[in-house]
Amino acid sequence: MALLNNAMAIMMVVLGLGFVIFIHELGHFLLAKWNGVKVEKFAIGFDVFNLRLWSKTIGETTYVLGALPLGGYVKMLGEEPSEVGETAGDPRAYHNRPVGARMAIISAGVVMNLLFGLACFTYVYLRGKPEMPPVVGAVIAGMPAYDAGLQPGDRVVRVDGRPIQTYSELQQAMIFSGKDQQLRVELERPGQAQPIAVTLSPRLRPGALGPTIGIGPSFGLEIAPKSSFLEPAGFTGDSAALEKSIGEGGRVTAAGVEGQPLQPIETKPQLDQLLAVHADRPITLDVRDSGTPAAKAATAKARQITLPAIPMVDLGAVMTTGPIIGIRPGSVAAEAGLKVGDRITAVDGATDVDPLRLPDLAFRKGDAGEAIALTIERPGPADSAPPELLQITLQPDAEPSGTQSTYPDEALELPALGLALTVEPKISAVRPDSPAARAGLKPGDVVRFVELTEPAAPAADADDKAATPSILRLVLDGKRTNRQDELATWPGAFELIQSLPLHEITLTLVDGPQPVRLTPEPVEGWFNARRGLRFLIQMQPLPPQNLGSALGRAWKDTVDNVMSVYYMLRGLIQQTLPGESVGGPIKIADWAYSTARLGLDAFIPFLGMLSINLAVVNFLPIPPLDGGQLLFLICEKIRGRPIPERLAGPVMIAGLLFILMLFVVVNLNDVMSYFGPGR
Repeated sequence: MALLNNAMAIMMVVLGLGFVIFIHELGHFLLAKWNGVKVEKFAIGFDVFNLRLWSKTIGETTYVLGALPLGGYVKMLGEEPSEVGETAGDPRAYHNRPVGARMAIISAGVVMNLLFGLACFTYVYLRGKPEMPPVVGAVIAGMPAYDAGLQPGDRVVRVDGRPIQTYSELQQAMIFSGKDQQLRVELERPGQAQPIAVTLSPRLRPGALGPTIGIGPSFGLEIAPKSSFLEPAGFTGDSAALEKSIGEGGRVTAAGVEGQPLQPIETKPQLDQLLAVHADRPITLDVRDSGTPAAKAATAKARQITLPAIPMVDLGAVMTTGPIIGIRPGSVAAEAGLKVGDRITAVDGATDVDPLRLPDLAFRKGDAGEAIALTIERPGPADSAPPELLQITLQPDAEPSGTQSTYPDEALELPALGLALTVEPKISAVRPDSPAARAGLKPGDVVRFVELTEPAAPAADADDKAATPSILRLVLDGKRTNRQDELATWPGAFELIQSLPLHEITLTLVDGPQPVRLTPEPVEGWFNARRGLRFLIQMQPLPPQNLGSALGRAWKDTVDNVMSVYYMLRGLIQQTLPGESVGGPIKIADWAYSTARLGLDAFIPFLGMLSINLAVVNFLPIPPLDGGQLLFLICEKIRGRPIPERLAGPVMIAGLLFILMLFVVVNLNDVMSYFGPGR
């Protein structure tokens, strides 16, 4: 079955990409015929050195399927400068047609691609589709959204006055922002009647493909069906029995501590809060069929799932607490006068506190109404000045940690204090009789790589074979050596260790003689709030639209896709977008294949986007692209005669060399991103 699905996806890619090229060349062909120009050849693919998969002459035109599948072309009589003299008296020669007719012929390919993109998007809206709402699901510690005080559950409604309807529109507004651009973001917050407006400047995270404000999509209360329980490292129960009770998933409607009355659950943040506050106790979930209508949800048959308390696991290596990199406005830390750059050196007088335990420690203090005393090292006013030591006592909020997943490259957040800090991968202490101590780790060791084993994906059906487990290598020093490496921080790596089944991990030290292998062990009194349960990303259904509404939405998507190409070019010039965000033929084929495997409803809008991108790029004023040809014709219209060959020739050659150079660069970029060392 998998082989058949892969073959179908490959066939969709070949036909789909071929059709996008065909549509473009068909525009040139039809307008040439309409204007009385003789078309000598219509080619899909290039037939360099006469290498053809198929050709047939019908009437005056030879139709060709070239062996080099990188585009296509329409060859018209008198199109080449060398043919001008030979066809001077032929009214069907391209160069003998009026300038307006030639402009129409040159522009027709781009117009056809735009119309095809519009048709693809219209098809999607006529069928209806699920959309991801622009709701904040996670706020990345230390990023602009964190510093501005955004919270999970916030719904973005406008960016710079433009309405935002989906999460992809929100992402696009961030990715294609200009260098140092300040965006006015308007959002609605549950429980507040008036909208909130904040000003944010997106920035590029290492390894990301575009600027971001540092948020993640929201998850709903729908439990992922089948294999939805990913056994956390500290889990010691019967995972098969728990997964069986989860069954086909469903929607969580109520939850509570085992043995106590359940309370209604309406949002994912509400459930996260309950799981974190009672992380040390079993929690019972009331789960109902996802297909149950809302009106019947209260009376629908429910099943209850009990999630046990799951301890955290640890290596016994205490890492070095780094400086504070973010402080939430209005937080305990902000009111106490803490600043970005401050470093916590002691907690309640103890200098050996593990920074990863600080979020839970601060919450427990806040929940008990107790204060926490911090010793702060603040950088001096000048580089040569000694740091200033401060003693600050704070009253933490009862805000639990572990309510949202940590991204691999994220800093450490202390929600109860409202600050985020870095954790350096340098060992400051090793606990006696811990896995780290038994493995020979010592203070001063610096971890560069963390290697984890990811569980194999289950087989899709009985005919398929399950994938083999894979090794995930996390890079803590920001220097990838291959494409598979993932940039990470120590808190991000620690989070992944918790979320995967307990197994031996490998640490590679800077200047270490050889990798160190060790197995984490459970920690008494410290619990995993998320407990391995996986939820589906929140979606909002968009029902099938009538033709007028579908065309309106499709037109908006078409304009957005046109503008995104220019925004991307601006981002590359301003270096707000990395080179990896641009794809050549290899990446395009990979993206097309990945989308085709999701089905026709996903592949058709991809083709629409690709067709529009082809149109915009082809219309750039660079010879020999269509836009460059049009530029020559505009100059001819203004001058009343063609551009002299002595000027047009060198410009055409320069443009061709630029296109060839760009082609080589994007293909090398593709090859390096897939097969070369990481950057």
